[in-house]
Amino acid sequence: ENSTCIYLHFNEMPIRVSESGIYRKKIEDTTFINLVCKSSENSVEVVKKNFLVTISKATKIIRFNADNKAVLLGMEVNLSWDVLNATKVILLPLNIDVSNSSQYKTILDQSTTFILVAQNEVVTETETVRVEAEANPEIIEFRAKKQVIEFGSSTELTWNVKNAHLVQLDLGHSLICVPRKGSRIFSPSKTEYCKLIVIALDQVTRIEKNFSVTVIQPVVIRQFSPDYSIIQKGQSTYLTWIVDNSTEVTLLPNRVDVSGLEKFEVSPNESTTYILTAKNALHSVSKTCQIDVGRAPISWWKPISILLGIIVIAV
Repeated sequence: ENSTCIYLHFNEMPIRVSESGIYRKKIEDTTFINLVCKSSENSVEVVKKNFLVTISKATKIIRFNADNKAVLLGMEVNLSWDVLNATKVILLPLNIDVSNSSQYKTILDQSTTFILVAQNEVVTETETVRVEAEANPEIIEFRAKKQVIEFGSSTELTWNVKNAHLVQLDLGHSLICVPRKGSRIFSPSKTEYCKLIVIALDQVTRIEKNFSVTVIQPVVIRQFSPDYSIIQKGQSTYLTWIVDNSTEVTLLPNRVDVSGLEKFEVSPNESTTYILTAKNALHSVSKTCQIDVGRAPISWWKPISILLGIIVIAV
């Protein structure tokens, strides 16, 4: 009242206004406003009133994420974020004030949805990230229906796995990805190791289980014979043989264990048939040979003596 000159000062920028009314101005930052009233332009007497207009910018969560979206139970997860214009930042459901930091590490004991709450005097903004937690992988079952098979036959492999990110089956000659539960017919041509490889969710932790499938080849006696098939009584000879794929070799009639040998000396008193038997876990084969024993020849001419250059022979 009683003023003819009225000015609004926005940060030292005066604007003349009427004695009453509304003045609108867009303010983009915190501003100190003065109202200056004079009775005339040249009046020295001044009446002032001022106030501060504080601008609160909207909070903004630029990013909020976890270093892993799926981890094993008991593993650590690292949460990180970037926030603008917030006076307070809360991490739920942990209910932790993280206003002065941009990351937080925690141990997961269950699957959790984390909520980041950023706020100031005017605006509250939230962002969520979910981290799945699963138990460590477990091989419930991994076996072969038959672990010892005959050459040319097959066996069935069966497996059942829990809490796995990836399951692989190593059959010696190949590595294949398989479902968590299943079976497969396996037909090896020789003894092979079968391995089940289970990769956990972190793609680092792994567990394994293995066993061998033994392939039994047919037993073959390629050769079995004596060095001499006819000998005189009191003489000896060797029996020799070549055997493939056997674990036990015996020689009859005296049931001699000749496993690991390739020959055996015999001295029969009479004509004898020898039987060589070769075995493994699934097969048994035999082969025979004969040694004939004759009497030693009798010498009928016996020199007695030599007298005066005459040979006297007794008959």
